[in-house]
Amino acid sequence: MSRQLFIFAIIFTIIASVGCSSKDTEKLAETQKKLATVISLGKDLMPVFKRSCGVCHNRQNLNSPATEHNVYYENIDDITNKIGKFIIAGNPDESSLYKICEQSYPLSDEKIVMPPPGSGIPKWTDQELEKFAKWIAAGALKN
Repeated sequence: MSRQLFIFAIIFTIIASVGCSSKDTEKLAETQKKLATVISLGKDLMPVFKRSCGVCHNRQNLNSPATEHNVYYENIDDITNKIGKFIIAGNPDESSLYKICEQSYPLSDEKIVMPPPGSGIPKWTDQELEKFAKWIAAGALKN
């Protein structure tokens, strides 16, 4: 069932990007809101971000490269501020943050792997990645 919901969201997103009437656009927005209620950024994803990303990507960790680049994952605003840059609403496969969490983001000949191997920080599980992808596909709402 969850895979069907994900596919449904992707199809609606594709239809919207190709071109829709205003009525179709309203239906898409309504569907995205319904899907977004299934996956909550605050309830479902923030605990994972805090566990797997916030350990290093926080404002108290002054020795982290994250501090130098202002890349933090401590709260909902930290995540939603990345929409349009690292998160492409409606498209998890084009969202670099999703690829980084999935550990498949290419950087020239190497992949960016987060959390770093040997750090002892748990990486995202397949179920967590699926929820993240669904949240992005549903419009990456601040919920």
